[in-house]
Amino acid sequence: GKFKGMVRILEERGFDTKKLKVQCNRKFECPSGSTICCLQHILYNQSDFVNVESLLEQSCKVKGFTVMFLLKFHCELTFI
Repeated sequence: GKFKGMVRILEERGFDTKKLKVQCNRKFECPSGSTICCLQHILYNQSDFVNVESLLEQSCKVKGFTVMFLLKFHCELTFI
């Protein structure tokens, strides 16, 4: 349960973090096709970070509800 930070998490997974930047630029835009350009991009693509349920999904699952995240549409066009 304690926050470790990106560097420590990636070092524990065997990545060499000394030569990499934390992020590519201020807009979080990495070069297309790059997989190990910055720490943030590497961590974002790790399998256990990609498939994490949100707190809302976890809470509803415990109560027996299903959560559906839908695209944002104008209220008159939404089928709900």
